Amino acid sequence: MKPSKLLRDVLKRIRSAAGAFEDHRQGPNLRYTMADAVLSAFACFFLQSPSFLAFQRRMQDDVSRSNCQTLFGMQGIPSDGQIRNLMDRLVPDSFQFLFLHLLDTLRSKGDFSPFVRLRNRILVALDGIKFHSSRTICCQQCSSRRTGKDKRPSFFHTMVAAVVVAPGHNRVVPLMPEFVRTQDDPGDQHSVRRRKQDCEINAAKRWLKKWGARMARYRPVYLGDALYATHPFC
Repeated sequence: MKPSKLLRDVLKRIRSAAGAFEDHRQGPNLRYTMADAVLSAFACFFLQSPSFLAFQRRMQDDVSRSNCQTLFGMQGIPSDGQIRNLMDRLVPDSFQFLFLHLLDTLRSKGDFSPFVRLRNRILVALDGIKFHSSRTICCQQCSSRRTGKDKRPSFFHTMVAAVVVAPGHNRVVPLMPEFVRTQDDPGDQHSVRRRKQDCEINAAKRWLKKWGARMARYRPVYLGDALYATHPFC
């Protein structure tokens, strides 16, 4: 399978960005590049198959070549553990400009007409999504709440997902997410350990401050649920 011109352009940007990421590995174990790890993670989501990498590795053993090379231009196929080892230390914000590039590329080189509505506007939906929850595993940026009869703390991560949507269209174009991050409380002068909970609305405000001006050329209409229907946010 050969990638389309649009996909080739996106993959070129991803590979270029991955080449600038810091590699924390030391010693001779450098078989896989940062680009291989990043493209492997992208490929897994692109083809919507959590078992994609294992499947491609078996295919490579059988026919000596797989879609990892022909479609995504990877030199090697890291294991899931190797991908995590290489990518866990990367700052998610490093990838944010790629989302905007994807939107620009889709408009200039692809068929963007299904997403254009209301006299040449686009619809951008904002919503909070939880992507981690645990009673035992936590980090400094976890949000927390006490639930259950025993009121034990539950730790979780959420983010504000922004996507371009269109009525009657079963695809979306993902935009840059904004993570809900628990932060140091600047009003607490007595303990550096005290943390201030962040929230979805604050994250959405940060998203608009960060990307609103750059999105203006698309003339977006922002959509949100009842949580956003407040005078300060509007």
